[in-house]
Amino acid sequence: MDYRYQKLEGVDTPLLYQTFLAAFSDYAVDLTLSYEDYKKMLERRGLTKHISIGAYQQSDYSLIGMILNGLREWQGKRTAYDLMTGVAPDHRKLGVTKKMFAEVLTVLKEEQVEQYLLEVLQENQAAVSLYKNQGFEITRAFSVFKGSKEELLKRSIPDTKDVSILDAIERLDWKQLSNFWDFQPSWQNSIASICAVEKAFCCVAVFHSGQIIGYGLIDKKTGDIPQLAVHRSYRRQGIGKSLVVALANQAEVQSVSMINVDDQCDEMVQFLRHLNFTLTTKQYEMMLTLKNMK
Repeated sequence: MDYRYQKLEGVDTPLLYQTFLAAFSDYAVDLTLSYEDYKKMLERRGLTKHISIGAYQQSDYSLIGMILNGLREWQGKRTAYDLMTGVAPDHRKLGVTKKMFAEVLTVLKEEQVEQYLLEVLQENQAAVSLYKNQGFEITRAFSVFKGSKEELLKRSIPDTKDVSILDAIERLDWKQLSNFWDFQPSWQNSIASICAVEKAFCCVAVFHSGQIIGYGLIDKKTGDIPQLAVHRSYRRQGIGKSLVVALANQAEVQSVSMINVDDQCDEMVQFLRHLNFTLTTKQYEMMLTLKNMK
């Protein structure tokens, strides 16, 4: 089969959605998304079409594969993020992904992007090997956890841990809150990603003397908890548990999840296990340095 590769500028979101459905119909993790949720995901992760590449079948010019990228500053460097790579099943093992990747690298260099970031399921060894062969290096290992809303709401909470619901995420003092972190959130859980779709999130917080000492965020519709942190001086006092229960109470679904918990943060991993969260999958964060590539 013959294919044409080009940037996705001018391609509308419904076509991207149809291609997504085809490409991820047999994915190892259930990625069932409504059209509205798909649009929100693209906005949250910062889709930038002029650095994204599509593969078109020459015979009917149908879009059969795509690499969707975002573009932001990450760790002080101009960074592209592979928010989605997929090829329709009938067009796999024909070199389409490899060619799309080569086209993406050319575009990123033209845009003076310094590094290229992505996440990949650890169980997808073929993809991990492909990225390593392209020069990507593993930067972090992530775990994905899921907890039952019903079970969390049955937990007893210390009376002194009153949790407030905050309805103005844009007024959060991110500089202060980031001091609570034990690890930098992944791209999709970053401050920029949250602010991109801030109306999707609810924030809960515990205060002491008028200051936030712990907070958490949740997408009420999906149950996704992108950030959860407690000031180091106030840990092991039940605040974290109070926050998780309050977040679960806000969820409109029957389970809550924490995606991309850094495996190096043993305190968070053990905390979630204590609350009977279950491990659902594991990912690698991988980075390719571009500025030294010819």
